Amino acid sequence: MQELRLGLAEASAGSRGHLSLAIVTTANYVMPRLIGQFGRVYPQVELSLFTGNRQEILQRFERNTDDLYIFSHPPASSDAQSLAFLRNPPVVIAPPDYPARNREKAIGFDSLQGERFLLRESGSGTCMSFSNWLIRNGHTLTNRLQVASNEGIFLGVAEGLGLGVISEHVVRCRTEPVRVLPVKSFPLKAQWHLVHKKHQRISSVARVFMDYLRDQLPHLEPEYSLPMAKIRES
Repeated sequence: MQELRLGLAEASAGSRGHLSLAIVTTANYVMPRLIGQFGRVYPQVELSLFTGNRQEILQRFERNTDDLYIFSHPPASSDAQSLAFLRNPPVVIAPPDYPARNREKAIGFDSLQGERFLLRESGSGTCMSFSNWLIRNGHTLTNRLQVASNEGIFLGVAEGLGLGVISEHVVRCRTEPVRVLPVKSFPLKAQWHLVHKKHQRISSVARVFMDYLRDQLPHLEPEYSLPMAKIRES
């Protein structure tokens, strides 16, 4: 009975149980490390992690498959409750030998519109941020090459296929040589959001995970962390 009471108390406190997370592919460059550190602090929590493109994560959200979801652009559904927690700035990358008159001087995007751009599918978070920026600023790309993955974009740019717009987190995790161009208005302002169903009770383990991120991100990712509100009990 003592072991049962202890187990129930741990489950109620969120230090034991199961946590299922679904994240968009770009977040895969940051979240596994953060989740791994959470798992070391809470070894009794069983963790499940699914990584997919935005459409796959949206489908899991609609089916209510997981406890928490990570999006660059939260679902438009009225049933979605989102909380920005980490900056995800898109940058323009170029091959290492890309010519530039002055590497320190900001480049106007007008001079890049004729270049070939390697981009993810239109539904990806980074592509959505970039496309919205192009529309707001009246820019049009004449040469696009759709690439299925962030790795494909990065490697394609490194090999000289063209320019790319990609998360800064991808750049800092890769070793292949590319140049981050000092383009005006870049890096763009974008962030990742923790998302859950608005009218569904958040599990104790999910609350503990969100509180862990709120408390630890300023130390683990000081350059990218955003202030997070404490999750209220429902």
